[in-house]
Amino acid sequence: MTTEHNISSTTKVGELIPEFPIGHATPKEHPLIRHLPRWTQNPEFHALIESVRDHGILDPIKVTVGGELIDGRHRLEAARRLKLTHLPAIIVSDDTAGEIAVASLLHRRHLTDGQKAWYLVTSALIDSAFEERQKRKIANLKQGNSPERNSVPFGAKRVEDWAAELAVSVKLLVQAREVKACFEDTTRRTITDRDGQTEDEVTFQEFFEPRILRAEDPYGLGAVITACATLVKMRPDHTGGKPKDEGRKSELFVASFETIGKRAEYWHGFSDDYKRVAINLIRPQFETLPDDLLEAIHKIVSSERTARKSESKSE
Repeated sequence: MTTEHNISSTTKVGELIPEFPIGHATPKEHPLIRHLPRWTQNPEFHALIESVRDHGILDPIKVTVGGELIDGRHRLEAARRLKLTHLPAIIVSDDTAGEIAVASLLHRRHLTDGQKAWYLVTSALIDSAFEERQKRKIANLKQGNSPERNSVPFGAKRVEDWAAELAVSVKLLVQAREVKACFEDTTRRTITDRDGQTEDEVTFQEFFEPRILRAEDPYGLGAVITACATLVKMRPDHTGGKPKDEGRKSELFVASFETIGKRAEYWHGFSDDYKRVAINLIRPQFETLPDDLLEAIHKIVSSERTARKSESKSE
């Protein structure tokens, strides 16, 4: 075996290597999984270590023919902490690395839909699908057509296909893409979060990404988009006074609507009678809203209904 990645030229795809040599830095992680979260601080990881101590590695890690780890980071880390030098590994094709990375993402039951969308978009797996989606949009606009389901090359994945595979909405994938674009702004600002914690001289990505990915009360992608748009309108060097106060109020305002979105799932469990009761209970809240806000909400609702009808027709 070569010293570079411990895979010989005669190793075949699908082959099980019972004692694959590992080191402190080998095998290296495939770029597609480097962004995925780790749970080495969780009790589950400590339970994994004890399981490996008692029974060894029962589920082989997966390593590409190029010698990069694509599945089994925590098993590998557990083996390293127990000072093991070998563990079982299955060799997989480099061409299947993307599918394996998505499968790994799907099995992370603690992630929110927004977090899954964020990981998929930042992995660059879906870039080509978004490019194809944009081409379809432009072509349909020129021809005056509605979106066509079969307007992609045979075998290509659409954004809608990725959404279905990951069990998230297309809207979340689009929002994740927008957040990724927001993070290209590297201006350093003073930003206060919705809990009142202020950080100085941070970029959007440094400030918001940890809040998107945190386990407890993570930020929604829509809220991050709104917060970034609000902050862009301020002077980046402003550290106090009205602009900062407006930014804080904007975050709280958006958070209130984000809470509504989280609770919307309750609606499906209501009877028709209680739905009518609930609507009557929330109606007074809308009566207090300013006219321009009501108009903005009306436009959002109309746009969302049109988009859903369009998606329904394309299926």
